[in-house]
Amino acid sequence: MDALLADARRGHAGVLEIVGEPGIGKTALSGYAVAAPGMTVLHALGVQGEARLPLAALDELLRPLRGDVAELAPGQQAVARALFAGGGGAVDRYALGATTLSLLAMAAEKGPLLVVIDDSHWVDELSGAVLSFALRRLGADAVAVVLCRRSGQRRPVDGPWQELTLGGLDAGEAATLLGADVAPSVAVDLHAATGGNPLALRELRRTLTADQLSGRAELPDPLPLGERGTAVFGRRFTELPDATRRALTVVAAAGAGGAGLLGAALTDLGLAPGDLEPAERAGLVVLDGTAPRFPHPLIRAAAFATAAPSVRRQAHHALAVASAGVDVQRHALHLAASTVVASEDVAVALERAAEDAEQRGGPAAGAAARAGAASLSPDGPARDGRRVRAAEAYLLAGRRDDADRLVAEVLATGRSGPDRWRALAVRASLAIWTGGVLAAVPMLQSTIDELADGAPDLAALVGVQLAVILSSVGRLRDVLGIIGPIRALAITDPVIAYLVENRYAAAEVWCGNLQAQDEAERRYPRAVHGPAARRRFPMHDQLTAQTWTLAERFGLAHAAVEEDLAAARRSAAPAMLPMPLMLRADLFLHIGDLVRVRADLDEALDLGVQVGFGGLIGYTHALRARVAAMEGDEPASRLHADEALSASRIAGQRPVELYRNLALGLLDLGAGRHAAAAEHLGANVPLRELGGLANPVAIPWQADHIEALHGAGRLDEARDALSVLEGTATRIGSRWARSTGRRCRALLGDDAWPELYAAALAEQDDLPFERGRTLLLWGTHLRRTRQIRTARERLAAAAETFGRIGASPWAERARAELRAAGVRSPGSPRAATSPVSSLTGQELRVCLAVADGATNREVAATLFVSPKTVEYHLGRVFTKLGMTNRAQLARLVAGGGLGQTGARAAVNRPPPSPATP
Repeated sequence: MDALLADARRGHAGVLEIVGEPGIGKTALSGYAVAAPGMTVLHALGVQGEARLPLAALDELLRPLRGDVAELAPGQQAVARALFAGGGGAVDRYALGATTLSLLAMAAEKGPLLVVIDDSHWVDELSGAVLSFALRRLGADAVAVVLCRRSGQRRPVDGPWQELTLGGLDAGEAATLLGADVAPSVAVDLHAATGGNPLALRELRRTLTADQLSGRAELPDPLPLGERGTAVFGRRFTELPDATRRALTVVAAAGAGGAGLLGAALTDLGLAPGDLEPAERAGLVVLDGTAPRFPHPLIRAAAFATAAPSVRRQAHHALAVASAGVDVQRHALHLAASTVVASEDVAVALERAAEDAEQRGGPAAGAAARAGAASLSPDGPARDGRRVRAAEAYLLAGRRDDADRLVAEVLATGRSGPDRWRALAVRASLAIWTGGVLAAVPMLQSTIDELADGAPDLAALVGVQLAVILSSVGRLRDVLGIIGPIRALAITDPVIAYLVENRYAAAEVWCGNLQAQDEAERRYPRAVHGPAARRRFPMHDQLTAQTWTLAERFGLAHAAVEEDLAAARRSAAPAMLPMPLMLRADLFLHIGDLVRVRADLDEALDLGVQVGFGGLIGYTHALRARVAAMEGDEPASRLHADEALSASRIAGQRPVELYRNLALGLLDLGAGRHAAAAEHLGANVPLRELGGLANPVAIPWQADHIEALHGAGRLDEARDALSVLEGTATRIGSRWARSTGRRCRALLGDDAWPELYAAALAEQDDLPFERGRTLLLWGTHLRRTRQIRTARERLAAAAETFGRIGASPWAERARAELRAAGVRSPGSPRAATSPVSSLTGQELRVCLAVADGATNREVAATLFVSPKTVEYHLGRVFTKLGMTNRAQLARLVAGGGLGQTGARAAVNRPPPSPATP
């Protein structure tokens, strides 16, 4: 604990989770931290009765920081307002996490900050997710966090932090705590009975008689221990007046967040604050001029547990009355707790609480309240509707078992109509996103057919979701077969129709129709429908950028993905970032910006661990393996290739294997290991038209395979592979396939090789990696035919191109060829190992953002870290790059020293020619 506090004072954040059974000393140890000098303290207490109140714990913890909201970035100000005032629009949990991080970091800038969360196992689920995100991303911040959690209980605040498990006192320590007037034999018995639990030992000493403690009388059997000490409070409660016990029940039911309701609730029950004084004298409650509070969580639990059920219901009812019109959430919670039969009034109150929670914390935040509303509804259509709405909320919250249970209850009624249709759509979504989707395809097709007439919009949404998953596992022809008929349905929502057209076009592009996305754009322009689609179905709309990339429309792809990234960062929504980051990395792999590719993929992997990858993790690792191969980082390439393969097998994503084989083949090819490269790339041959995949740009491995076969001396196989590539280029009109096919034909010795290399080069202005390889092979061919001067020009251009984009092994191959052409010291400052390669992923992201002119606070909001962490990483960047200020960094980026090669050409290049008939 001392080390944690000392680190915080030095500006290094840390989290310590103290774990142990009730009464073991967690609260005492956190109290030790609170008493430490020089720390500002934020405190929250998890309360069992509030575990279903979305954001209850977060609100309690952050409320002292309300005055700092105006200093947040605009997007985060709206999020904070939604938290504190219930306004500003719904936000997701990760946007709340980023805002929480900023509030904690700003508070720490004023002085070391201590965050204490007692009984963290009772923190509500949404607060736990928000805090987990925020605490993981603390860095160079003067923040110490102490979490106290009961052993074996849920862990809503989850993270990779240090855990301290407290055990009981040993026998000697127990005897010291009990005191000299306790007989040694009695101390041994009490230690054995309590396991050395200090609170249980103290309460037993208080409960037992002097004769029992001294050994003159037998100890009671069993000892009144209960849950390691909870029950030992029982006798103390029974000795209190009835009014005092009832008042304590109200205090216990109110919880820390409901203290403002106590006065009215006590009055409603005919009680008064003075009724608590006997409990104060007994040491069971603290009355110090603030709201009444229990000195230990176990005392609160015992106060509530020892009350009769009718007394507990009366307390909840009084609190419900007191909170009416004041706190929608607590009013509904207490009203439900006071009710034992179905009640439409209570169900309506819980629905209002759900709507309030959704306004503050996003669509999933009100799931528990909606489920409560359904359970307390009288049977009938209204109950069906509430069950469906609760199931939809649980689906969004990732609580799939709960969603499935509610859907089954709706379908079991046999009632038809809109609620049944929505239940079928939820059941379909569960089948699609839970795994094993291929086995469920017949059921899903049947669901689409049933919904087609009565609810075509729902049928279309099920089809769109199914199309995304089937595409990810390589079932492209199936996508066309499912989405094709859906296009003919009477879809009323233009945004859903837009998504249907885009999913159909995407499958067509994957299958080789490069003009399909143009047709979709003509029918449903993204400029018209995209904004609404991003709000309602962001993950589906983000895939449009990928389709433009595969159609070789790099400018449109770049514009679309930048728009998606800007929207996600502007709205402080980290959950929306992994997909567009991965898609931009895929685009930049084509247009030659390896530095930014690495930055994007590392950020996607970093965020994905916390916000979830969906089905992206295998593809992200495969792309990361590929860029590492291009950079010559063999350990990283193999590591990510293994991760990609593992993820693909779990998810059944066969296309990931194609990406992974491409990465490993490219790694070997760059190192001159042609036979090994041919084996890796040859593994793609039986998979190349997997599920209808016929677009060579999607996974561009075929030219590499031909080059590897040539280098391995397998010329007949190389010619066969070239025929396939050229046939594809002719059939679909792919510029990449056409240009690399010409390069490979020249490599294999066609008499017109100079013209073929020149024609290939003419189509590769915005494909610098392919351009560099064409220059390298052309220059090598010229050198070997004794055309030394021209060879040097081509090889020097190749070395410069590879060096500029960071493809180190390829740059070295070009320099080796230059030496063979008689250039004694080939290379340039760019050719040398760049210090940029020494930057970590986080340093690189900070570097790029600062070079774009952002302030530290703006960078922090964009990258979901704190300004102090940005300052720390920026200092390391300056040291590694030998710089002293931001202007130097901006000049480096402007000069292409941190990538961007090819991006401008890609954006400005006209669209490719239509496919040759």
